[in-house]
Amino acid sequence: MVLSFMTYWLGRVAVKIGNGSAFIKIVIMNVFTKLIGSFLFVMVYVKFKEPSDRLFLIPFLMTYLIFLVTETYLLNIQARETKKQ
Repeated sequence: MVLSFMTYWLGRVAVKIGNGSAFIKIVIMNVFTKLIGSFLFVMVYVKFKEPSDRLFLIPFLMTYLIFLVTETYLLNIQARETKKQ
């Protein structure tokens, strides 16, 4: 959540200064960072907890997708503001 809020804040700053390329860079770095972080989290969890089955991935993926959709929606709104300026 901290990364999402930070990304939203940085996106607002990029929109205010009217720098569309900075906004795109922020979005791409955010997606990349969350993707790598999520894979690392799952790998560490599997290594240390050794779950008996792979069903633990279902709630993880649902949470990941909810955050992804919500954040993409909010960043899309910010992108429209960048185009207006």
